[in-house]
Formats: sequence, structure tokens, C-alpha cells
Amino acid sequence: MIKLKDLLNEAISGSDRKIMMMIVRDIIENLKKAGAKKPNNAVGRGVLSILRAMTYTPDNANYKNYKKYFPRTFNSKLTQKRVKQFHTQNDRVQLTMVKQAMAKVLGEEKLSEKKFIPTITIEKYDKVISVEKFKSENDAKKYIKQMVKKYKLKKQKGFWGNPKTGIELTQNFG
Repeated sequence: MIKLKDLLNEAISGSDRKIMMMIVRDIIENLKKAGAKKPNNAVGRGVLSILRAMTYTPDNANYKNYKKYFPRTFNSKLTQKRVKQFHTQNDRVQLTMVKQAMAKVLGEEKLSEKKFIPTITIEKYDKVISVEKFKSENDAKKYIKQMVKKYKLKKQKGFWGNPKTGIELTQNFG
């Protein structure tokens, strides 16, 4: 008989995901010290192999080979529990998490700060009516004043809105 609990097996909860990301980043940092320079499939496979080796007993040959790459917190029961949970997930979930961690640790040189673009979105009953992008916040604020007047909007929590017409105006700046 299938239990409801078995059907509702969540991928990885938010807090567990943060812990696993820390573990994976520690492993990648250790691989980086060993010579991994950029994110690629070989590094990803290495991380997955190390995570698999963490579930073996200490007398296993793979455990001994990969022990030097284990995270500093490996001996904690929490870490071992999270690694076992990680291996119960499907391959796609595991791969996504490893790719994200690789991008954060090894892809740091490539990341550059994007230029901020003030944007105003107007929705009516949760359907986007228009999205306007501006060169400056002052231009966007002028546009907001015009739309507030046009649609008779009132300040709500975090946005401008009119409950009678269902129109909401949101912005991506303070």
C-alpha cells in the first residue's frame, strides 16, 4: 500500500538546500585548490563522485581516494544526513545544484555587474498590460505619477493599485 507521505516526497527543502550548497561549494573549493579552474563536466562529475564517496564506509578504497576533497564539516551527522538525502533525488536535481555551486565558486571571474534598468509593470487582474523600461529612476517616477492619475491608483503594500478596476502597478526600485 502506498502511503501519502511517500507520494509527497519534496525535492529538497530550502534549509536543506542551503546546507547542501555549502557542502558542494566546500568540495568545489577543495577541487579548485587541486587545479580546477573553470566550470565544466569533469568538475561536475568529480563533485558527484566525491558526494557518492562520502556515503561509503572509511575502509572503502573510493572513500580513501576522495577523502582529501571532503568538506571540513564532513564528520557531522547533519552533513552525512544531507548527503544521503541528496542521493535520493533524481539526477536532474543533483546536477542543477552542482551546476549552481560551480557557477558561484568557479565562475566568479566571469560575473560582471549588470547595469540597473528601472522597470514599471502594469497588470490588470494578474495579466500584464504593459512593461516600461526607463533610463533613470526620475523618468520612471514621472511615468508612475501619470499612471496613478490615469488609473486612479492608491498606494498599497509594495505597489500601486485600484481594487475596483483590478489594476496594479509595480516597480523594481525603491
